Amino acid sequence: MVNAKNIGFSRKTQYKPLDMLKFIIARGGRDIPDYAIQDALWPDSDGDVAHNAFTTTLHRLRNMLMTSDALIYREGRVSCNIRIVWADIWELESLCQLMEQHLSERQPIDQIIPLLDGLFALYQGAFIPDDPAEWAIMERQRFRELFIAVIQKTAGRFEQCQQWQRAAQCYRRALNPEPLTEIFYENLMRVYAKMGKSSEVLLVYKQYEAVLRAELGMSPSARIRGLCWGICGKASGSQKPS
Repeated sequence: MVNAKNIGFSRKTQYKPLDMLKFIIARGGRDIPDYAIQDALWPDSDGDVAHNAFTTTLHRLRNMLMTSDALIYREGRVSCNIRIVWADIWELESLCQLMEQHLSERQPIDQIIPLLDGLFALYQGAFIPDDPAEWAIMERQRFRELFIAVIQKTAGRFEQCQQWQRAAQCYRRALNPEPLTEIFYENLMRVYAKMGKSSEVLLVYKQYEAVLRAELGMSPSARIRGLCWGICGKASGSQKPS
């Protein structure tokens, strides 16, 4: 967002300026060395060639953003002008840090709930999922790990307070943007077990099984199959998952 307006790009947009913008935003938008941008976007180019490409691309990006004030280049470092530029992933990182602080200080759960709602509103899945660049893959994984860690700690806090329904809802909501994250299914199964809902445990397992087969052509690991069977048990009359 620039000057309180969402920035959209057409299919004809030059990809290098857009890649530069993605990289700058992913790295926090402040004091990013120009050589870091050059190494990420032109890894096979020599110093002078890469720097010339960087300078040209920065100029094109400023034109795309329709204001030269959006990006500041000073003393070999690039920053976004935070007075007019905003990115949701910056808010996501700040929110995760705030939640970590609340959890470490054991603030009342009622103060965590609105932060959790905000987290789910911001995190909509993989960051730039179709970008194969090495830096993009690393940033994608970093944001994913950040989200998973905060969800784990938040739901864990609910469990410590024996607020099982809230813990289950937390894991359920987290599966929407991260449907292949096994630890969410595993923990959700454990929570339902503590609630005495063995039928829900089996439904969660079946959900995971269906998602894995549809997305990856795989079956659940022996560990999670064993967890499901261990919770449900033969006494429930459920068929052992295969």
